[in-house]
Amino acid sequence: MPPSPHLPSSSTTNGTNIPQGLTHTAVTPLDLVKCRRQVDPKLYRSNIQAWRTISSAEGIRGIFTGWSPTFFGYCVQGGLKYGGYEFFKKFYSDLAGPEKAARYKTAIYLAGSASAEFIADIALCPLESVKVRMQTTIPPEFKGTTDGLKSVVAKEGFGGLYKGLYPLWGRQIPCKYSYPGQ
Repeated sequence: MPPSPHLPSSSTTNGTNIPQGLTHTAVTPLDLVKCRRQVDPKLYRSNIQAWRTISSAEGIRGIFTGWSPTFFGYCVQGGLKYGGYEFFKKFYSDLAGPEKAARYKTAIYLAGSASAEFIADIALCPLESVKVRMQTTIPPEFKGTTDGLKSVVAKEGFGGLYKGLYPLWGRQIPCKYSYPGQ
Protein backbone atom coordinates (compact mmCIF):
# COMPACT_ATOMS: atom_id res chain seq x y z
CA MET A 1 0.00 0.00 0.00
CA PRO A 2 1.54 3.37 -0.95
CA PRO A 3 2.09 5.95 1.79
CA SER A 4 -0.63 8.52 2.34
CA PRO A 5 0.11 11.86 0.65
CA HIS A 6 -1.04 13.63 3.84
CA LEU A 7 0.96 11.70 6.40
CA PRO A 8 4.57 12.62 7.10
CA SER A 9 7.16 10.02 6.31
CA SER A 10 8.34 7.91 9.21
CA SER A 11 11.84 9.25 8.59
CA THR A 12 10.64 12.80 9.29
CA THR A 13 8.89 11.79 12.49
CA ASN A 14 11.41 9.22 13.73
CA GLY A 15 14.39 11.23 12.57
CA THR A 16 13.44 14.15 14.79
CA ASN A 17 12.02 12.63 17.95
CA ILE A 18 15.16 11.08 19.47
CA PRO A 19 17.49 14.01 18.62
CA GLN A 20 14.91 16.43 20.04
CA GLY A 21 14.79 14.43 23.28
CA LEU A 22 18.56 14.10 23.52
CA THR A 23 19.18 17.80 22.84
CA HIS A 24 16.78 18.94 25.55
CA THR A 25 18.07 16.30 27.98
CA ALA A 26 21.64 17.49 27.45
CA VAL A 27 20.73 20.95 28.76
CA THR A 28 18.74 19.64 31.74
CA PRO A 29 21.41 20.91 34.20
CA LEU A 30 20.99 24.45 32.86
CA ASP A 31 17.21 24.15 32.95
CA LEU A 32 17.35 22.83 36.53
CA VAL A 33 19.30 25.84 37.76
CA LYS A 34 17.13 28.26 35.75
CA CYS A 35 13.94 26.85 37.27
CA ARG A 36 15.29 26.83 40.83
CA ARG A 37 16.65 30.36 40.53
CA GLN A 38 13.32 31.58 39.15
CA VAL A 39 11.49 30.13 42.15
CA ASP A 40 14.06 31.34 44.69
CA PRO A 41 16.48 33.99 43.33
CA LYS A 42 18.54 33.87 46.54
CA LEU A 43 19.06 30.09 46.44
CA TYR A 44 22.30 30.30 44.40
CA ARG A 45 24.65 33.18 43.60
CA SER A 46 25.52 31.85 40.12
CA ASN A 47 24.96 28.86 37.87
CA ILE A 48 28.42 27.47 38.69
CA GLN A 49 27.77 27.78 42.42
CA ALA A 50 24.38 26.10 41.90
CA TRP A 51 25.89 23.11 40.07
CA ARG A 52 28.57 22.75 42.74
CA THR A 53 25.99 22.87 45.53
CA ILE A 54 23.67 20.39 43.82
CA SER A 55 26.55 18.08 42.89
CA SER A 56 27.94 17.98 46.43
CA ALA A 57 24.50 17.37 47.95
CA GLU A 58 23.00 15.01 45.36
CA GLY A 59 25.82 13.88 43.07
CA ILE A 60 25.79 13.99 39.29
CA ARG A 61 22.30 12.51 39.32
CA GLY A 62 21.04 15.60 41.11
CA ILE A 63 22.36 17.86 38.36
CA PHE A 64 20.21 15.93 35.89
CA THR A 65 17.02 16.12 37.98
CA GLY A 66 14.13 16.05 35.54
CA TRP A 67 16.01 14.34 32.71
CA SER A 68 13.43 11.58 32.24
CA PRO A 69 10.30 13.69 31.65
CA THR A 70 12.46 16.02 29.57
CA PHE A 71 13.71 13.21 27.34
CA PHE A 72 10.36 11.50 26.85
CA GLY A 73 8.42 14.76 26.55
CA TYR A 74 10.65 16.22 23.88
CA CYS A 75 10.92 12.93 21.98
CA VAL A 76 7.15 12.94 21.62
CA GLN A 77 7.00 16.67 20.99
CA GLY A 78 9.75 16.51 18.36
CA GLY A 79 8.09 13.74 16.41
CA LEU A 80 4.72 15.47 16.47
CA LYS A 81 6.14 18.91 15.75
CA TYR A 82 8.24 18.04 12.72
CA GLY A 83 6.06 15.22 11.43
CA GLY A 84 2.98 17.37 12.01
CA TYR A 85 4.55 20.29 10.19
CA GLU A 86 4.98 18.15 7.07
CA PHE A 87 1.39 16.94 7.39
CA PHE A 88 -0.16 20.39 7.87
CA LYS A 89 2.00 22.02 5.21
CA LYS A 90 0.65 19.53 2.64
CA PHE A 91 -2.88 19.58 4.06
CA TYR A 92 -3.21 23.38 3.94
CA SER A 93 -1.56 23.56 0.51
CA ASP A 94 -4.07 21.02 -0.81
CA LEU A 95 -6.95 23.00 0.73
CA ALA A 96 -5.74 26.19 -0.91
CA GLY A 97 -5.15 24.62 -4.31
CA PRO A 98 -1.97 24.85 -6.40
CA GLU A 99 -2.25 28.51 -7.41
CA LYS A 100 -3.08 29.92 -3.97
CA ALA A 101 -0.66 27.52 -2.28
CA ALA A 102 2.16 28.96 -4.38
CA ARG A 103 1.03 32.55 -3.82
CA TYR A 104 0.54 32.16 -0.05
CA LYS A 105 3.29 29.64 0.59
CA THR A 106 4.77 31.49 3.57
CA ALA A 107 1.41 31.93 5.30
CA ILE A 108 0.49 28.30 4.66
CA TYR A 109 3.82 27.07 6.02
CA LEU A 110 3.48 29.29 9.10
CA ALA A 111 -0.04 27.98 9.70
CA GLY A 112 1.25 24.42 9.31
CA SER A 113 4.03 25.12 11.73
CA ALA A 114 1.71 26.66 14.32
CA SER A 115 -0.81 23.82 13.98
CA ALA A 116 1.87 21.18 14.50
CA GLU A 117 3.31 23.01 17.49
CA PHE A 118 -0.17 23.41 18.98
CA ILE A 119 -0.71 19.63 18.95
CA ALA A 120 2.86 18.73 19.92
CA ASP A 121 2.63 20.93 23.01
CA ILE A 122 -0.52 19.15 24.17
CA ALA A 123 1.56 15.97 24.27
CA LEU A 124 4.55 17.72 25.88
CA CYS A 125 2.70 19.60 28.62
CA PRO A 126 2.11 16.74 31.13
CA LEU A 127 5.77 15.77 31.01
CA GLU A 128 6.95 19.38 31.18
CA SER A 129 4.69 19.84 34.22
CA VAL A 130 6.29 16.88 36.00
CA LYS A 131 9.78 18.07 35.05
CA VAL A 132 9.25 21.57 36.45
CA ARG A 133 7.80 20.20 39.69
CA MET A 134 10.75 17.84 40.06
CA GLN A 135 13.22 20.65 39.44
CA THR A 136 11.65 23.26 41.69
CA THR A 137 11.19 21.15 44.83
CA ILE A 138 14.16 20.20 47.00
CA PRO A 139 14.31 17.27 47.32
CA PRO A 140 12.40 16.49 44.10
CA GLU A 141 8.72 15.86 44.73
CA PHE A 142 8.66 12.73 42.54
CA LYS A 143 10.94 9.73 42.08
CA GLY A 144 10.52 9.75 38.31
CA THR A 145 8.25 10.46 35.39
CA THR A 146 5.63 7.79 36.05
CA ASP A 147 5.49 8.62 39.76
CA GLY A 148 5.07 12.30 38.88
CA LEU A 149 2.28 11.71 36.39
CA LYS A 150 0.40 9.44 38.82
CA SER A 151 0.88 11.83 41.75
CA VAL A 152 -0.34 14.91 39.89
CA VAL A 153 -3.41 13.10 38.57
CA ALA A 154 -4.18 11.66 42.03
CA LYS A 155 -3.90 15.07 43.74
CA GLU A 156 -5.22 17.46 41.08
CA GLY A 157 -6.96 15.38 38.46
CA PHE A 158 -5.93 15.11 34.83
CA GLY A 159 -6.20 18.88 34.41
CA GLY A 160 -3.30 19.33 36.84
CA LEU A 161 -0.97 18.13 34.10
CA TYR A 162 -2.12 20.92 31.79
CA LYS A 163 -1.94 23.97 34.07
CA GLY A 164 0.98 25.34 32.07
CA LEU A 165 -0.42 24.68 28.59
CA TYR A 166 -1.33 28.29 27.72
CA PRO A 167 2.08 29.69 28.72
CA LEU A 168 3.73 26.78 26.88
CA TRP A 169 1.83 27.70 23.72
CA GLY A 170 2.73 31.35 24.27
CA ARG A 171 6.41 30.42 24.34
CA GLN A 172 6.57 27.64 21.77
CA ILE A 173 4.26 28.69 18.93
CA PRO A 174 5.84 32.12 18.26
CA CYS A 175 9.30 30.55 18.61
CA LYS A 176 8.43 28.08 15.87
CA TYR A 177 8.17 30.94 13.38
CA SER A 178 11.85 31.75 13.79
CA TYR A 179 13.06 28.39 12.42
CA PRO A 180 14.83 28.71 9.08
CA GLY A 181 12.81 27.51 6.13
CA GLN A 182 9.51 27.58 7.99
